[in-house]
Amino acid sequence: PPIPEPYIYLLGVQCLVSLCEGFASCVGPLFNTLMVQRPRTAGDPVIRAPPALDLSSLPANEPSTKQLRIVYDMVENGWPPLLAALSFVISTNLSDELFVDVLASFQAMTNVAGMLGLTTPRDAFFTSLAKFAIPARVVSSLDTYVEPPTPRTPATLSENLGLTGPVQPPGLSERNMACLKAYIASSLFLAGSLGESWFNVLETLQNADYVLTTKGVK
Repeated sequence: PPIPEPYIYLLGVQCLVSLCEGFASCVGPLFNTLMVQRPRTAGDPVIRAPPALDLSSLPANEPSTKQLRIVYDMVENGWPPLLAALSFVISTNLSDELFVDVLASFQAMTNVAGMLGLTTPRDAFFTSLAKFAIPARVVSSLDTYVEPPTPRTPATLSENLGLTGPVQPPGLSERNMACLKAYIASSLFLAGSLGESWFNVLETLQNADYVLTTKGVK
């Protein structure tokens, strides 16, 4: 049968998702072994917010170190086009299944960059994810939004026919909320290595609180 025209785009998206999953499946278990589950002496507290990996402190000849170094170099050199591709794809009219996959890839790349101590790509993925979670237009629209007064006159004919409806205040969609959930999850996972980037995280969470509670209390 003829191949549908969008198939090549689906194949491209699946390749991007597979690449991100590969990075995460390589770095994640090693990070947990080296930083979270490393042997501790009696009485040492449980490590709840481990720092990022320091590859220079690991044995250079270990196979795991070589694997981490390969992924480190790939992410360090390839993150700009990868971020651009994921940002483009997630903003298109994806099916729910593909949206979940692409969002998981976004979160995976944020975590991978953070685990490897790549601050610039980590913060770039965080910033892009924050824009999808709390769009600036929603915050600015809330600043100028005025709740319409309760009508005191009888409904017009058009209202009776359902041709007009109440004006809804700006808010977050289900996909915005999914992005916000992924953003918070990555923030918690990388809490021990965010440093000054916490300022950007807290600013995003303040905007989320403003949209979800301060303006949405009514």
